[in-house]
Amino acid sequence: MMNTSAESFQNTEAEAAEQINETDDRVMHRAAKRLADHYDGIFSQDLVERYVFESYMTLHRNARVKSAVAGLAGNFAESRLRALAYSTGKLERSKPQVLFVCTENAGRSQLAAQTLLELAGDEVEVRSAGSRPRDDLYPEVVKFLAERGVDVSTLYTKPLTDDVVRGADYVVSMSSMQDLPPFPGQSFYEWDMQVPQDVTRANVERVFHDIGMRVEGLWEVIRQKWAQEQHPISDPT
Repeated sequence: MMNTSAESFQNTEAEAAEQINETDDRVMHRAAKRLADHYDGIFSQDLVERYVFESYMTLHRNARVKSAVAGLAGNFAESRLRALAYSTGKLERSKPQVLFVCTENAGRSQLAAQTLLELAGDEVEVRSAGSRPRDDLYPEVVKFLAERGVDVSTLYTKPLTDDVVRGADYVVSMSSMQDLPPFPGQSFYEWDMQVPQDVTRANVERVFHDIGMRVEGLWEVIRQKWAQEQHPISDPT
């Protein structure tokens, strides 16, 4: 199930007061100040701060390394705020917004997101999320992506939130997601992918190859549709 902003914000401040240590509190206030300045005139300072602290609490619940959560919370909040700005018309979409969703956000959706970024570069904005996110990416997935030159220090598992779903032009479900209906004007794809029981190097490579072919086809569709809607995309090559 998706975490809706209204539901998750209700107890954020109370939880934060009880659980956030002094160091994390300072880190997040700095992140909130930076984001409030960035979104000045778009979102109120109060909303931005609530997004940062709510993002922290959401990530903290499942994180394996708790000490890293404060730094990630600002990144997660920024991604969610951008998606919210797009979905509410406060920012104009200058490029396609693509969301990959799987169960754990620890393998398939992360591989798909990185594949599309490699293929399309700055011509697309990509997010990934999980309906029941794992505490971290699978080690073999991290190792595989690192060998491809991906900065794996920026990768972390994220829960599926309403704002991120609403902000996407294209949503790709990599598993059965009956609670993820498309919103008006949104293109929805469900990929029937087999999930190996063991996350070995060989299985990661097989899944990556399958995803690569699917992503190439998806990007071609996106390029054509975006151009037809009079949103020109330059050739990244």
